[in-house]
Amino acid sequence: MVLYAVVERFIEHSPISVMARLGLQRALDPAWIDELFEQERETQ
Repeated sequence: MVLYAVVERFIEHSPISVMARLGLQRALDPAWIDELFEQERETQ
């Protein structure tokens, strides 16, 4: 599965980012998180 390969690569190279995203998804409203990531991706 292609998606699994992509996720696996992120886990190998940036595990903290993956863990933070998953934690936020469980704790907060997903629509709000998506909007926040969309806004901040331009400045990163």
